[in-house]
Amino acid sequence: MSYPLRQGLLADWATVPQDVKNLTKYFKQLRNDTAGVLPSTCNTDAFRAALTQGDAEEDEALFKVVFTGPPQEPVPTLDWTRDIVAKSRQNKSRVVSEAHWNSSVHHNVLDAALQDSRFREKLLCDNITTASISSTVANDDLIPNCKVDFCMSLQLERSFVKPLASADICLTHTDYFPTTYNPIAVSIETKNDQAETPKAQVQLSTWAAAHISHLRMLLYKAGNPNAQIPPLPLVMVAGDAWTLWCFRDEGGGGQGGSFFSDGFHFGNTATILGCYQAIAGLRNLASWAETIWRPWFTEQILDPLLSRISTPREAG
Repeated sequence: MSYPLRQGLLADWATVPQDVKNLTKYFKQLRNDTAGVLPSTCNTDAFRAALTQGDAEEDEALFKVVFTGPPQEPVPTLDWTRDIVAKSRQNKSRVVSEAHWNSSVHHNVLDAALQDSRFREKLLCDNITTASISSTVANDDLIPNCKVDFCMSLQLERSFVKPLASADICLTHTDYFPTTYNPIAVSIETKNDQAETPKAQVQLSTWAAAHISHLRMLLYKAGNPNAQIPPLPLVMVAGDAWTLWCFRDEGGGGQGGSFFSDGFHFGNTATILGCYQAIAGLRNLASWAETIWRPWFTEQILDPLLSRISTPREAG
């Protein structure tokens, strides 16, 4: 079945669907507002010195809002952040490869976002650069060899694996085995710089459309074919700059989806404050994965599938 794609426009905020607004409004704020990026426990002389902008009035305005985050979730140390900043600047000046960016900066930032957070035992962050779209969801509208670089996914109870495997059910749209039973929540594509944005748009829109196609297949098997799928968050990283995009399914029956690629910048690893903004944005996505995506996936797909597997319908 054809799956038409249309371009959504976050810039035209008045016309953005409410579910997309709910997903992206934090990032709309974060791009210009640093309120709560750091916990109150970071309001120290060391952090103030690291974040100074060289203007007393601007510094005081920043310090009044930036250290208002909840104290229960630690952030990476200043030494770690300075190292990320140094690597980002060096990578940019040397024009290193995408793979080098991934190993030296991006993976470390993604890992740090979950480390010491309340999501550490609930979510996974994987490098999936070798993961292809499964042939079971490929069609004429999709490019099977489109891939992305990282994903944030749900950790599920291992007891679910055996019944799902016995029914030959995979919970993701990729043939990459480690993600088979860890539903993908956030997909992340990386590039060397902004010049490669058009290529990233093709990759992420194709990847997200395949994700939706597989979710529709799972919903059909679960007996909920008409369920509304929440918008999917997509992250585009161009060198040191982090941006949120998203994809919205417009419903089953070939209505297609809307791809919002005019996204919100939410961090830059070339600066100390930008690193902490990236961490804050990723933790917001982790919160979405736990509070929105997990309940939806469990209620609409996982629980009904397990129920049907354990109680097979009688033939005829």
